[in-house]
Amino acid sequence: MGVSDKKPRKVVGTQAFSIIERTKAGLIERLHLRIEIDILDHKNGRVLVFSVPSRPIGMPVQYKGAYWMRGGQDLIPMTPAGSRLKELRDVLPTLSHDQVQKLIGEMKREGTIHVVGRTRGALWYPGPE
Repeated sequence: MGVSDKKPRKVVGTQAFSIIERTKAGLIERLHLRIEIDILDHKNGRVLVFSVPSRPIGMPVQYKGAYWMRGGQDLIPMTPAGSRLKELRDVLPTLSHDQVQKLIGEMKREGTIHVVGRTRGALWYPGPE
């Protein structure tokens, strides 16, 4: 914060978040992520730099009762099925074959997905909500 939106970006300064520790504590409480905020004193004004860590794999971040994902340039809430399918895509490369089969079984029992076909080319679709 404190930098212009349009390129080439220029330092314009900001007076937002005058109590940095309170802001950090509020973000941690709401997002359950350790957000760091650095203050840069520039000749044109105060700049705030937010460092946001990646979320843990398979753990979407909840805010105001919804899990959020990108929809183009916007943030949109995930449906429960969308959340579980995104989780599967994120963790799949790290799982063993047995773990993948267990996760798919859980999702099928939940009704989160249903599988069409019985080959490697089977398609996964969100279940009815």
